[in-house]
Parts: sequence; C-alpha cells; structure tokens
Amino acid sequence: MTIKTETIERWVKARIKLGISNPDEIVKDIIKERSEVQYDDRTIGRICTIAKQLLQKQETRDEKGKEKEIWIPALDEESFKIIHPSIDFSADVCYIGTRIPCKSSNTNKLKLKQVLISESGEIFPLNSDTLAERNIELETEPMNIKPRWGFASINEFVKNPRIVDETNITEIFNAIRNQYEYFVYFEEKELYDILTCWKIGTYFYQLFDKYPYFQLKGIQGSGKTKTAKIVGWTAFNGQLGLDYSRSSIFRTVHSTRGTQIIDENETLGTRSEAKQNIEDLLNAGFEKGIPVPRVERIKEDGIEKFVTIYFEVYSPKFIANIKGISKASTSERTIEATMVKCGKKEQGNRIPEFDDPRWQSIRDTLYYCTFKYWKLVKEVKEKVKKDIKEEITARDLDVWLPVLTIANLIGDEVYNKIKEASKKFIKQKRVEIAEKSEEANLLRILLKKEIFEEIFNAKLKDKGYGTYLDDDINKTPKYYIKDITNYLTGTLNWNIEYTTERSIGRRITTLKCFVDKGNDGTGIWYKFTPKRLEEIKESFGWEFEEDDKDES
Repeated sequence: MTIKTETIERWVKARIKLGISNPDEIVKDIIKERSEVQYDDRTIGRICTIAKQLLQKQETRDEKGKEKEIWIPALDEESFKIIHPSIDFSADVCYIGTRIPCKSSNTNKLKLKQVLISESGEIFPLNSDTLAERNIELETEPMNIKPRWGFASINEFVKNPRIVDETNITEIFNAIRNQYEYFVYFEEKELYDILTCWKIGTYFYQLFDKYPYFQLKGIQGSGKTKTAKIVGWTAFNGQLGLDYSRSSIFRTVHSTRGTQIIDENETLGTRSEAKQNIEDLLNAGFEKGIPVPRVERIKEDGIEKFVTIYFEVYSPKFIANIKGISKASTSERTIEATMVKCGKKEQGNRIPEFDDPRWQSIRDTLYYCTFKYWKLVKEVKEKVKKDIKEEITARDLDVWLPVLTIANLIGDEVYNKIKEASKKFIKQKRVEIAEKSEEANLLRILLKKEIFEEIFNAKLKDKGYGTYLDDDINKTPKYYIKDITNYLTGTLNWNIEYTTERSIGRRITTLKCFVDKGNDGTGIWYKFTPKRLEEIKESFGWEFEEDDKDES
C-alpha cells in the first residue's frame, strides 16, 4: 500500500509542532504511532526525505521571521570586558578557566565543559548566553586540555571562596622547594629557591610585562628531564611533550597561556633550521604584545581561504638541554644554570611519578594562591622595582623582577638570598653572552689592543703617529678595514662565519666602537680610542674571562 504524500506531510508537520527536529526521530515516532501500516525501505526513505524538506522550510521561515539585528556602537559601556579563557586579570577581577563536569539540562548526561571561575566564587560555562549576560567577550577560543585544577578543590572554593584566606604562600613555597630537594640535585643551592619562585610566578606571569625563560644545561643523566617533568606537572598549564614541528603550537600557547616545557631539543644549541617554530616562540614569547603571524586555511560560507592570524605567544618557558641556547639575544632573556650528575647522592635514584597526589595538591594550592595574592603581587612588583633599581638594571631587571617579586612575598630571608644570587648569575650570564656574540668577540679582540699594535708596527709606524692608540681623536691612527680583516683571518685564524671586510665592517658599525670613519680612496678606515672601546663594553654590559683573571 502506497501512502499519499499529503498524508506523510501531515504526520511530519504534527511532529515538528511537537518540537521534534531530527528527521530520524520523526521517522521512528511515526512508525511507532502508526504501527498498523507496513513500512518498507522505500516508504521509510520517503518519510525521511519529506521530514528533511519540511524541517528546512521551517528553518527558512524562522530566519525570515526574525527581526533584523542592528549593532549600535556603545563605547561608553564600561562594564564590557574582554577575558582570556585560561587566566585573566585585566578586568580588575581574577578569572581562571578550566574544564569541569557539567550536566545537560535535556538529557542529564555529564560532559566536561569549559568554565570560568572568578575570585568571588562565581562559576559559569562559556556559552553565548552566559557570556552575554555578563558583558564578556572571549579573547580567544578555549582549548580542551586536561583539567589541572582538582574538582574537589574547585567545589570547596565555589561553596566557600574565603577558603583561600587559609592559604599561605610561604607554606606552598616550602612544599615545592622540598620536592625539588628530594628529587633533584643542584650544586648551587640557591637554585632551589630561584626555581621555586619562578614556578610559583607562572601563575602570576600575566601581571608582568616580561617573564624570564628558565634554562637548565648539563650532560646526559644530570637530572634535567626529571626537573622538567616536575615543573611541567605543577606550573600553570604546564605542557610537556608538545610537537614543536607543527604550526598548531602557536595556537596552543595563545589559547592556554601555558608554561612550555622544551626538553632535550638540541637544535637550540646549533644553527639548525629544523626548529624554526621554537626560535619564533623564544623570539616573541618573552614579553607581552609581540604576536607571531601565521597563515592558516579557514572555511567561511563554504569557501576555503587563507588568512593571517596573529598569535600571542608570551608565556613562561622552561628549557632543558645539553648545549644551552646559542643565540645571545635569547640567552639575555633567560635564567641559566648548569646541572651536574649527583653521583652517589640519594636524589639520583628517586623517580617522580606522574600520578603522585602531591602534584595535584600543589596545583590546587597554587590556584588558591592566585586568587588570594594577585593584587598583592602587583603592589610588591613596584616595591621591588624601587629596591633593586640601583643594583639591577635594564634587561637584567626584566629577567629578575618576577622572581624577586615572588621572593619578596615569601619573606626577607628568601628575598635577600635570591637578590644576592642574582648578581652572581648576572655576571656569569654576561660572560656567556659575550662568548656567544660575534660582536662581543670582536670587541674583546679590539680591547686587547694587540691588533692595533701589530698593524701599527707593520704599516703605520713611519707615518708620523706617536702611538698605536690615543684618546685624542687627532692623534690616534686610521685603521683600514682590509688590515683589520687580514689580521683576524691571518694572524688569529678567527673562526667566524663569512669573515670578510664587509662582515667585519658591519659588526664594527653595529658596535659603534669607533670615533671616526671614512673612505679616502685607499679603502674604508676607522679611528678607535681606548676610552671609546671601554665605553661600548660597559654599555653592553659584557664581561670577558680576561677581566676576572685581571681582578684575581
């Protein structure tokens, strides 16, 4: 028996009125209610097709019946907020994003959903209605990472937000430091304090314009990977084992604001191009406001197109490898330390386990600390700036300010210990940076002055100059770039890429270590003075090993 189309349409329309909007559900309901009819595959297919057509018409009518929405500029609406879904302090309220079990109002099914939790204990899902009610626009789409904040801890906080008042940052500092002392051997004991403050700071890093990288070097088996794991398990949104060869890494950093753990990536210590993504992350991720552009393919109105998207990659980064960082510019942004094997010491045999409940406990406490201390961190930051401005300046201040701010919150003993240790690390860093920088190596050679004496004795002694270098610009000789280059390549066998007159001249110009420059037809020449060379060394803050030997 063939069922008339009009009959099927009547059946389908009745179910659409009841709110059934799925063609398959409509077919099932018709078969159940009209059981007296025998349904073959062809009839079922007709019912399904008609259901789809009528549902489509219904959607079209609904759209046409809607009043056209007009958006009116409302710049005076101060309550409007743009919030990052992972962590945000920008609206004078601290919000932390995470995923928790949420129950469907229709089916009572449970599913992990992204929510925002405010310092007042308010918790709300990130759907369009709840965000619109609060005048909130998300800065970016959230990323579905594994929840880091324990559900029981969240539940306690939402029921009683004042529970964070029981949290003490000094106690959590001691708890974290004790774990490092238990599992990891640092020859320089102050590193336990420094790394602990750095890790606590990952929960507050958005309150600083710059946040230092932390670099652990050392031979294989010295404990770098073990330390990296503990950092990744307890730092803010710590992310281990990411695939840095994929461009999606930029979206991950942008969406999670997480702490990146870059472990055993030896291309950082070479000139290899294989990890260009990591280089881009390190170049742009030290301070706010330097987005990384990436071209991505998107689909809009059914049409695929390529668009440029700018990703904010500012975040804490922990690096563990053997060779360290080759680029002097990246090294300047880093707190660096070298690990040694602990020999027969107990730490070498202790292996941290991922499922150890102590890591969850530490994270839960750090989330509470974030709510309790974030405003105080802003105040203490300014206090520390004033305290250290005469002792630590420029880029060194950028690197050490976050760690010293957290240390100041812990207490005077930790603060003073790290402040003194920072001076030692800064001096060591200046020596290392000078070793890595080709410009610094050139300046070191010029400062020794043998180069000028050799060229002077060979070519300028009989030209009327009294000495090979003089602080009087009129008395100091002209040194031609070709003679300087010949000395570097011939006498010193200077092993530097592209050692040519042009490359050496470019480095001298970059340093601006000369007092005069010209071209007299014989070639390009420079005039140098001892005073100018010392001024340039001091302005860059470089330290050379020869200086330490002279002092001793």
